[in-house]
Amino acid sequence: MTVQLHSRNLSLTENQKEYLQKKAEKILHFSRRAGDESSRIQVDVNEEKTEDKTKHMHCIVNVFVPKSTLHAESFAQTVEAAIDVCEEKLKHQMEKYKEKASK
Repeated sequence: MTVQLHSRNLSLTENQKEYLQKKAEKILHFSRRAGDESSRIQVDVNEEKTEDKTKHMHCIVNVFVPKSTLHAESFAQTVEAAIDVCEEKLKHQMEKYKEKASK
């Protein structure tokens, strides 16, 4: 299982990288419970220029699992808040994936 972190238009601090890595591993933990060891996760973080200055961090998370790709996307004020929203979205998607896979 691999985790790929990408950032555009910003430089992530070590603390932010560690936080993203920790959250990505937590998401991978959900997929491990689904029984797939070949999972891969890709996290893209972008700082975008928007009119709404309170939500300018864009986070996209793709989880590649056997026969499917799970996707979550969010806008937030900070990188940490954006990945937290994505984690919640992916948690629900992973539960649905596990239900389908078990049938």
